[in-house]
Amino acid sequence: MMAAEDGRPELSVQDRRSRIRKVYVNVPFYWFYWGDQPDERTSCLNLEAAVDRVEQVARNGWRAGEQAELRIDLGLISDAYRRA
Repeated sequence: MMAAEDGRPELSVQDRRSRIRKVYVNVPFYWFYWGDQPDERTSCLNLEAAVDRVEQVARNGWRAGEQAELRIDLGLISDAYRRA
């Protein structure tokens, strides 16, 4: 595990087609993630399962195209609780 330029923990993982994706850690949500789609993240709480998931996705091949950045708007989450 290394640190990205912005300080986030990251790991470079190569898929079967030799394409590299950065796997990042989202500490507040306990996620490893490699894109912005729901199927492009997994929990950090069970490291063995997380490694298996990343390994499986890399074996199958990363999603085509550029790696998208996960953005979480915490304001939307807090607004949802205020309306409830």
